[in-house]
Amino acid sequence: MTRNTFSRRRFLQLSGGLALAGVSLPLWAHDMANMASGDAHPALRLPEPYKIKLAINKSAVCLAPVAVAEQQKIFSKYNLDVEFVNFGNSTDVLLEAIATGKADAGVGMALRWLKALEQGFDVKLTAGTHGGCLNLLT
Repeated sequence: MTRNTFSRRRFLQLSGGLALAGVSLPLWAHDMANMASGDAHPALRLPEPYKIKLAINKSAVCLAPVAVAEQQKIFSKYNLDVEFVNFGNSTDVLLEAIATGKADAGVGMALRWLKALEQGFDVKLTAGTHGGCLNLLT
């Protein structure tokens, strides 16, 4: 005896999903066309240039997106004037640069920040990942 696994409920779920996808496709395509043109979204572009010192490890492969963003002028598209501060290869030096005001922000491995955060280091985290790193969920 075989059982039909395609129920009415499943049919309605799939139909609803397809309808939603059909409605949202033109919106998605419009955003993709804007992104392909290379222009920054007006709502995300700062009204005037904002200077920021970003601490990075220029020899870390994981930070290649920062170098690409600089080369592709993504920072300037969003009106960011980024000065890079090379902190070497120690996260402790990165944290010290932020704590002492030598840098406004930093890019580094998320797990290395946990001890400083537990000890009260006042910092906000944003995170991104690539295929070789861990996820950070907040």
